[in-house]
Amino acid sequence: MSTTTAPRRTAPVPARAGVRQWAALAVLMLPVLMVSMDNTVLSFALPDISSSLHPSGTALLWVVDIYALMLAGLLVAMGSLGDRIGRRRLLLVGAIGFGAVSFYAAQVEDINGLIVARALLGVFGATLMPSTLSLLRNIFLDRQQRRLAIAVWAAGFSAGAALGPVIGGWLLEHFTWHAVFLINLPVVAVLVPLALWLLPESRNPNPGPFDLVSIVLSMTTMLPVVYAIKTFAEHGLTAAVGWTVAVGVLSAVTFVRRQLAREHPLVDVDRGAGPDRQRERVGRAGVDLDLAPVHLERDRRVEGVLAQLGHGHAGAGDVELGQHLADQIVGHRTRRVGALELHQDRR
Repeated sequence: MSTTTAPRRTAPVPARAGVRQWAALAVLMLPVLMVSMDNTVLSFALPDISSSLHPSGTALLWVVDIYALMLAGLLVAMGSLGDRIGRRRLLLVGAIGFGAVSFYAAQVEDINGLIVARALLGVFGATLMPSTLSLLRNIFLDRQQRRLAIAVWAAGFSAGAALGPVIGGWLLEHFTWHAVFLINLPVVAVLVPLALWLLPESRNPNPGPFDLVSIVLSMTTMLPVVYAIKTFAEHGLTAAVGWTVAVGVLSAVTFVRRQLAREHPLVDVDRGAGPDRQRERVGRAGVDLDLAPVHLERDRRVEGVLAQLGHGHAGAGDVELGQHLADQIVGHRTRRVGALELHQDRR
């Protein structure tokens, strides 16, 4: 009597990315570079802006800071929105909105309009960052290739932040300060048709109920912490820094406890999540906080502008400073991603 055994079932091997998928990664780098570059490109236009629009010191600081505040505060909320309406759709809406507001910002003739434009750029920028990272996870199914794609994403974000001062300095040598906004338009013009062609749509098939409380908690976590970094850069350790950090930490603890208790959390904070998901969390959380050295350097420059309302265009020194920042920022971000990859490989 012979017996037969059923053949073992092996897990299907994920399909490896081809030319189309790597081309899609190149497309996703466009919004990453655009958003991160806009966080720093304005730094060297501040003397020209102050000369042209005659803002108060407080208004000039708001022009600089409001973008990163809105960007950081809305990342989690926009990620949740993309899960529901589609990540590619949200990316396209954000890109078109980013381009439209950039055009508006180049036309404004008063400081209040510029502040509003920078705030709206932060809102639309927040739609782009989580969309790009989530789309990467759906495009690259092979674990090794996905890790490489996420590393490229992180390096691209840092490179954009470092290129901002360099490109800004070059533009101001040849054009007015309005050019630092108009440079976004050709990027959007290339991004939208390529995204429609190369990027697949994806969404969460079971996103769960819309959790407004968690979204508010995510904003009250990120906004105070980012604001504290900027306030510390401008005024040192003050009472405002202390209480904003306290609010951020309290909101973060409440947010994490709420996610652990919910059946459908807004953000999966379970430590049992896979390494790729952990990398995605690190990338989202580090979008603004990894740029603390840039904020510190930029805010020192703002203080100099406020002290003398400097005139004239950025010169070679500005470009050299941008290149110095590039070495520091890209090296810091690359080391961080490399350390994360090494940690995950050892687990």
